[in-house]
Amino acid sequence: VNATILANAAVVQVSATSALTLTSAPTIANGTDGQMLTIINTGSNNLTVQDQGTLASSNLRLGASTRVIAPRGSLRLMYSQSIADWVEVGFTTVL
Repeated sequence: VNATILANAAVVQVSATSALTLTSAPTIANGTDGQMLTIINTGSNNLTVQDQGTLASSNLRLGASTRVIAPRGSLRLMYSQSIADWVEVGFTTVL
């Protein structure tokens, strides 16, 4: 799905009503230095985001090539001006 997540709140809720892989570049719009952002999947299916090395210009530096955010799971990121990307600082899967 080619849709950019806006970094206009501390918590962004995304509802994956079917299994989604975000393919937009950037996947998340630029933030401000030190800004924290948590993405929560409020849907009933997996939401996949991709690291900069997997999807060029994704704006994401993750701890893996992809992160599958399961229903009720979350991904916590911090924007680094010096890296010019969102850097993963936490990932949670909730049962």
